[in-house]
Amino acid sequence: MVYIFFVLGCDGPPQDAGPMAKIEQSNGHTFYIDRFEFPNQPNTIPIAEMDLETAKTKCASVGKRLCTLNEWKSACGSTKFPYGEIYEPNRCHSNQQNTDGHTSLMHGRTKQVPSGTHRECHSESQVYDMVGNLEEWVADDFKGLSGNLAGGAWYTYWQYADCTVQYSHEPDYRLAMDRPTDSAGVRCCWSATEPPTNPLSVPSNSEVEYNKHNEVEIVEGIWMDRFEFPNQSNQRPMTNVSWYQASELCQQNGKALCSTQVWEYACNNGNPSSDSTPNTQSACNFANNQLIESKDNSKCKNKYGVFNLIGNVWEWTQDEITVPEFQIDITVPLNEIRGGSYFSDKRKAQCTPLVGYPIAPANMMADSLGFRCCREESPLPVQNDVQQQTQIQCPKDMIATSFGCVDQYEYPNQINSLPMSNVNLQEATALCSQQGKHLCSNYEWQLTCSGAENRRWSYGNQYDSEICAHGNANHKGGARPSGRYPNCHTPEGVFDMTGNLWEWTSSGHLRGGNWNFSEGLGQCQSVATPAKQIRYDEIGFRCCATVAEVEFMLQLSK
Repeated sequence: MVYIFFVLGCDGPPQDAGPMAKIEQSNGHTFYIDRFEFPNQPNTIPIAEMDLETAKTKCASVGKRLCTLNEWKSACGSTKFPYGEIYEPNRCHSNQQNTDGHTSLMHGRTKQVPSGTHRECHSESQVYDMVGNLEEWVADDFKGLSGNLAGGAWYTYWQYADCTVQYSHEPDYRLAMDRPTDSAGVRCCWSATEPPTNPLSVPSNSEVEYNKHNEVEIVEGIWMDRFEFPNQSNQRPMTNVSWYQASELCQQNGKALCSTQVWEYACNNGNPSSDSTPNTQSACNFANNQLIESKDNSKCKNKYGVFNLIGNVWEWTQDEITVPEFQIDITVPLNEIRGGSYFSDKRKAQCTPLVGYPIAPANMMADSLGFRCCREESPLPVQNDVQQQTQIQCPKDMIATSFGCVDQYEYPNQINSLPMSNVNLQEATALCSQQGKHLCSNYEWQLTCSGAENRRWSYGNQYDSEICAHGNANHKGGARPSGRYPNCHTPEGVFDMTGNLWEWTSSGHLRGGNWNFSEGLGQCQSVATPAKQIRYDEIGFRCCATVAEVEFMLQLSK
């Protein structure tokens, strides 16, 4: 297609600036914005895999600068989408299936289309592709950061790819300024004067008395508040509260923030399975646009009578997972949050996180972030229906489990050898079968990794980026030889279930994460679901064997 635009010069942007739209704001500020994503050329694939400094450099190279968030939103328009309030499928290049399964598997494989391909995806100012295609760097953020991403990418869920930029204001939104983001590009702005700054403001909370007696005992010695703080029916949860403030408010009342394990246990109705989501999820307040009051007649509750664990507001937990690469300020720790908010989609509104990194800086305050208090005087019970090991005799390179045996290392199950990667589901299945084994099922894999005590990582419950190969810098590193990390194993001796390579399971899921800050920080519950024909150098597998398979293998070896 052919686009015809005026190219500005003289009293405006440079002559070679490319097509730009002039925007006049009500505050008197006038600026120009690229009509297309960099390099601002129609019918050209925009440049991706940018970090913040690269985006700034690209704009400076053509005599422009990054747009401010306020300028970006002005150009996108006053409606939820550039074209109006109602979402129109396929009008923009968003909401596309991510066949890679997770963004950590996407490096070098982005699927942006040439600028202007979706010719009806433009704002009233004729600015194209502001939602979808590539996320776009802007110069500031409501949190006071030095940069942020706006508009969503080709794979972004349609509710998040909009002009409000609310998605990147959610407390679980993860962004590192100095690490390239695969799906990030930029469009540039120019103005004759410096853009005005927008002072940060945080709404104040009204004083509502906390009801510390409104709690339920979920197991012996562990109590949880029925509602989010202030723990009262017919009251809106307290939001815009930091982890420090939330922790202090609980302590003032003889309680503490709920531990992550207790929170997930209660939300999952005592079922530790990562696939467990209460059947009341559909009654909860998520994929919505507003916070609601706590109600004691709500159907969004668990079997213990605890309300709104899913949706409404994200909830602080007491646990810290400080990942230096994700810190905005190295003096501020990162703490876990759970449950999703009114804005979250179904994938994030879960008892056990299935996507993303649900951690936030301890000083963060957001209108979708609250908390509830717990009293934990006893430990959670160990699963009494799971045996950690059996008396079965396994081959010397396998470890005994309650279901049979599992390979000690990723395939080919040899210490000090690089595990096999670039293998799809069908190939992994066949290779295990050739050995008289089978590709581990989701259940077998999860049980081996988490054990009877429901460990969060294969090595324990406290995150440590040095123990396994799952904390390498973005786009650098790669898989390591099996056993290279001597402490990266379960108590039973199964290695590298955390990080190194994603591992296929028989259901077509990938488990455990890889070396590249993958889904869930390599927790045992980490799951990605790519297309089954995918074969990447971040994906491998390991084999399992039933009791019958083991007996047959041992007979053949005699």
